[in-house]
Amino acid sequence: NRGLFDDYEAVEQVGVLFTQTTAGFAAPYYSPVKQVCANLVTQQIPFGFAVAGDENLANRLTGGEAARFEVMLIPEPIRLIDGQQAIVERWKEAGRAITVAPGDDVAARLKGRIEPWVALESRSDVWLFPRAKRADPAAPLVCHVVGPVYDQAANRTHPQSEVTVRMRSTLLGGRLVRNITYHTIGREPLELTATSERGDIRVTIPAVD
Repeated sequence: NRGLFDDYEAVEQVGVLFTQTTAGFAAPYYSPVKQVCANLVTQQIPFGFAVAGDENLANRLTGGEAARFEVMLIPEPIRLIDGQQAIVERWKEAGRAITVAPGDDVAARLKGRIEPWVALESRSDVWLFPRAKRADPAAPLVCHVVGPVYDQAANRTHPQSEVTVRMRSTLLGGRLVRNITYHTIGREPLELTATSERGDIRVTIPAVD
């Protein structure tokens, strides 16, 4: 389905600050970043990265990165050089960023700060990844539905039925939804019926396999 992915980019509601370390990628230093990202995926919260470099990585924060997101998460511990720590402190003072300590519940830290743009309204075990064409606001919105429960012996993901997804009006940019098409591998596209409530859209996918 190249038409659903080419030129599309991940929608970014929450930011995660990635800070480089000279200790190497296997270092425990990166465990908090992995924990934060895993929590965001399971909570269906779209996220992106801001990268703060070190002696080996040229990236440097300029101060404008937090404006891309509703809020920036700062996984601790962090090591910042060349004035980047001052930028992060300004974000925190302005309420644009919050720290996440090892073991913190990310959903609890974000409570009251954001309303997730996508949500599951069924007892389903899927991940939702909304994508859009930033250069073309009129292009269709894509939400990638991924079944993460994999049966290695059968070489397939666990099939699920009646998966209900809600997309908030913020994600839709105020546009009216004319139609929703569900694409899956090896089958013809399926037209789905959506319901609307205060601009939010609900749609039920009969089967995700």
